[in-house]
Amino acid sequence: MAIGLDACELQFAEELIADGRLPNLAAARERSARYPLVNTVEFRSELPWTQFATGRRPEDLNYWSTVSFEPATYRAWSRGACVATPFYGGPDGPFTIAFDVPHSVIDPDMNGVQVTAWGAHAPQWHRASVPEGLLTEIDRRFGQQPAFLLDFQGDWHQGEFLDQLTDAIETGAARRAEIARWLMEQNPEWQLFVTVFAETHVAGHHMWHGADPNHVLRDSPTAAAARRNLIRSHEAVDRGLGRMLEDLPDDTTVILFSIHGMQSNHNDLASTVLLPELVHRLHFGDPLLETPRWARSSGDGPVVPTSQQLCVSQIRDELPTGEPFEWRRTARRITPDWLRAARVAATRRRPTTEAGPEVSNPHEVPTRQGMDWSAPAWYRTRWPEMRYFILPTFSDAMVRVNLVGREPQGVIAADDYGMVLDEIEQLLAECTDPRTGGPAVKKVLRLREGAEFDPEGPDADLVVLWNDGIDRLHHPSTGIVGPFPLLRTGEHSSNGFMYIDSPAAEPGDHPTRSAFDVSPTILAAAGVEPPPVIEGESTVGVADASPAG
Repeated sequence: MAIGLDACELQFAEELIADGRLPNLAAARERSARYPLVNTVEFRSELPWTQFATGRRPEDLNYWSTVSFEPATYRAWSRGACVATPFYGGPDGPFTIAFDVPHSVIDPDMNGVQVTAWGAHAPQWHRASVPEGLLTEIDRRFGQQPAFLLDFQGDWHQGEFLDQLTDAIETGAARRAEIARWLMEQNPEWQLFVTVFAETHVAGHHMWHGADPNHVLRDSPTAAAARRNLIRSHEAVDRGLGRMLEDLPDDTTVILFSIHGMQSNHNDLASTVLLPELVHRLHFGDPLLETPRWARSSGDGPVVPTSQQLCVSQIRDELPTGEPFEWRRTARRITPDWLRAARVAATRRRPTTEAGPEVSNPHEVPTRQGMDWSAPAWYRTRWPEMRYFILPTFSDAMVRVNLVGREPQGVIAADDYGMVLDEIEQLLAECTDPRTGGPAVKKVLRLREGAEFDPEGPDADLVVLWNDGIDRLHHPSTGIVGPFPLLRTGEHSSNGFMYIDSPAAEPGDHPTRSAFDVSPTILAAAGVEPPPVIEGESTVGVADASPAG
């Protein structure tokens, strides 16, 4: 039985274990061989679960991110999960129950049962199941995961939302455990069970300012509520874990794992708001996005929005959208803050928690969705004129060069590609954090040098990693961009862990392994020799494949 704890940061979990708050995880930890894991740095928000679900590298799949760029139209799209056989798929594998595994697709040939998108965070596939109708029956018997959509309808600065989200997380974690038990009862021939608790992921994004004592928002009004609710969320997952494990046969191998972790968010705002605006100003001189009036009073401290509004909507509210709408921009500037906040609160949508029905064709590939809602895409109409531009992203900044012969309106000659990469790196080196005076950028990674025309390479030419707590940027040519409120307080780290409770694994601490080793380890524990296409190495030998149930 393989149970993922999505984006569960090992250090924070071990602090709670030491405090006696996670007794079930503590007991499993004590029995297990314990491995720290490291995952990808590039695309660390988008690739880890795809790598786990498929057991393969992005170069093999031509899949680098859930967001893809279409050069012909200068548009970015949300593409959904990578359509590839899961590592546990195929007709010859062990009888498998795969319940709510992120970034996994329905495999029509799999030996067993599958359920996708019951409650996974950003599952990237339909709400679907095989056999068809199983998810509908699960919804009828147990209910949906009430945090499934609620996650996207509030933010870290709204204390009431944090309480509401945690209530939903507690309910969802309990339901997840009961569904897992029911699925095992309905399929007693199971040999491999794979599932993932999404609840730790959901909580971490909104509540990490309650976990990190050095977080830039550690003194914000919701920090105490964030810590309380983050602990509640982990305790709920621990209770669910206990329910899943309590009636398993004694000879069941249990693998608990986290593919990636959680840390203070240094990237969302800098990558999706600050850098696109900076690059626009460097190209055209005038600002497109100005610092909102309500944000200017923050001084050197972080911006904390009013509780009635969402961070992104507050930022976009200041965006000029063309000459016919200039009167709206003027109206925003002269309207008192309290009146604007009341207007937004009055028109805000009611939270939606219903995830919708199961789809009738579970194998159909989801339709791609446009990313024009994403802040970097607000600048899309000017990309063809620019030397380079910033792609929509969910984490680290992705820089794309407007290259002749690759982009339809490219302006950079192929011979100048390396020179432009140097230029971009230089301007990033010149960016400072106005609060500290130190460099804003931690590291820049070149992804395509020497293969810039490879159609199967990543969309980004450069990936930018930021230093801590960046909510404004200073560049000598433009002055200060920002400040703006952080979009989320937690982002993904490349840290993970794997606990293996099995006679084939020696209990205790073991050296760090690659996160690629989790999938072959699960297969080996289920009695299956990992095929050559699967990356990584198992930490245990191939076990007896007798049914676990």
